[in-house]
Amino acid sequence: MSTLALLAGVLAPLAVVAGLAPSLGLARRELRRGRPGAFPGRGGSGRHGLVSPRVGRSWAAALPLVEGVGRRVRRLAGRPGDAPGDLRIGTAVLVALVSAALVSPVVAVPAAAVVWAVPSMRARSRRLAQERAVRTALPDTVDLFRLAVGAGLSVHQAVDAVAAHAPAPIDATLAEARRRVELGDRLGDALDVLDQLGDPVGPLAAALRGAARYGSPLGSALERVAADARVLRRRRAEEDARRLPVQLLFPLVLCVLPAFGLLAVVPLLLASLHSLQL
Repeated sequence: MSTLALLAGVLAPLAVVAGLAPSLGLARRELRRGRPGAFPGRGGSGRHGLVSPRVGRSWAAALPLVEGVGRRVRRLAGRPGDAPGDLRIGTAVLVALVSAALVSPVVAVPAAAVVWAVPSMRARSRRLAQERAVRTALPDTVDLFRLAVGAGLSVHQAVDAVAAHAPAPIDATLAEARRRVELGDRLGDALDVLDQLGDPVGPLAAALRGAARYGSPLGSALERVAADARVLRRRRAEEDARRLPVQLLFPLVLCVLPAFGLLAVVPLLLASLHSLQL
């Protein structure tokens, strides 16, 4: 019974925080927009139907307190102020206090650590997934630019043509560059949005910016970028292939080997024991 109570005490604060986290993030965005009362309500009256307007206003009023606690903790640790980091620290402190009050001070530290680590792990997973998708899509995108330039298109026309056929997530970035050009930005400045995709896209962005600003020849630059992108994608594929046996150890040890033992070894042992008894 004590084990069940301890488990419930650990999971309850985490469940509360997991339920409040989307609304806390929504509340912080609405506060920045100057709309502290714009919260979803039950019955379809709000945008998401998460909480009532009264509870949303209460959370909006509590957000500065939570961020203030996190800001003080980060200041004591010598870290600069950061709104998302302050909110995470404040939420972790809140979970620690609730866990210490409801269960035990021993539970407070693991609960706060879980609340602090989960967003970081999710952000790192999203960043790695985006980098993997960019490395996979980059050689095809460079080949599309080479085809467009080889067909006699200018840099502006090549960006417009490739943006409609490039694989994700580079297509959305090129579409954003086109939108900035339509709003009046120069193409060389609009292509700075490619830097958001990370270092692998840097050579392609530099070649396109050089051609747009200074009229540099694009064909030879794209050939070098295509070769480097293929090498990078090949290295990533080789790394994934070398990592695969390690990843297969978990299902092999915990699933395949026990199943093989139950189907092949255990019947033989039972039959041997039965014959020995005779």
